[in-house]
This record gives sequence, structure tokens and C-alpha cells, in this order.
Amino acid sequence: MSSELLTRVFDALKKLTMECTPDSWDRGRVKRPTLQTLEDSHALIEEMEKTGACPLPKPQQLVVEALTSCVVAINNCAKSKNEEWLERHQQTLHNIMEKAPHGDGIDGDGIEFSHGSEKVLQFSVSFHHMDENGYYDGWSKHIVTVKPSLLDRFEIQVSGRDRNGIKELLRQTFDNWLRSKI
Repeated sequence: MSSELLTRVFDALKKLTMECTPDSWDRGRVKRPTLQTLEDSHALIEEMEKTGACPLPKPQQLVVEALTSCVVAINNCAKSKNEEWLERHQQTLHNIMEKAPHGDGIDGDGIEFSHGSEKVLQFSVSFHHMDENGYYDGWSKHIVTVKPSLLDRFEIQVSGRDRNGIKELLRQTFDNWLRSKI
């Protein structure tokens, strides 16, 4: 997105915010927003959507919300061939994934964002198992799939071998991370 377009969007939104308070209408300080002002704002927002631009993750946003927003933006930028914003959103995704669960057997280099859309997020995870003596004794690979849920925002499914109850541990670990705030 060009800086000119971004400036126009912010100016229109700032103008709407300043003009659209009922208190100021009642006191006659400003006029009610005109239809033209609203149409200008809608046109700018449509132009932003066409170019694949979207806001960066908001503070206090849940990790799952930030990931989903980022993935949708990446997909939109890829479709519209907007390389500048594609790189920005990919960097944001990378920054979020740096905070993904790791340690205690979860291989930090082994977690990889493998697929995403507005309907599903998938992560590839490697887990390093230990035997009863505390020695590493093998790996298992899993796909953690996150889907929307009407009851509880999202549900998590873990594929792969359930050695020593690892699937439930991974499900809980990812649930905690995805529900945390950025």
C-alpha cells in the first residue's frame, strides 16, 4: 500500500472520529458527517482491501486472532501480488511464531506454520521423548490443527502417534499459547 493511500485512510478516519460525536452535533460545533464523507471512507477501505493491506496485530489481541489476521492478509497479498505488504505480513507471522511453544521436549526449530486460512491453522511439531531414566529415546512428529468453534472460539486436534499421552500435552500447550495475548 502506498504511503499516499495510507495517509488518505488515516485522514478520513480521523475526520470521521472528530466529527461523529453526538455531543458535538448537539452543541452545533460540527456538522453531522455527510454522506460524501462516509462514501469517501468506504471507498478508501475498499481500496485497502483490494491491495491486501490490513492492520498489524493489535496490542492485547489473542495469538490465535493475530495469526488468523496475518494469514488472511498474506493470502490476500499473494492473490493481489502486493509484494511490499506480503513481506511485512510474513515478517509479522515470523515474529509471532518466534513465541510459539518450545522446550520440554517440543523442538523449537521443529514447530512450523504449515497451512492457514480464515478457517484453519496448522502447525508441524516435533517432540523429543524421554525414557524413564531421563534419556532422550526418540522423536514423534505431529500436526496441530486449529479450527473455529461456536462454543469455545476454537478447537485443537493433534495428529500423530500418542506416545505417553503426548497428544493431550501438545493440545493443552497450544491451547494456552493461542489464548495468550500478544
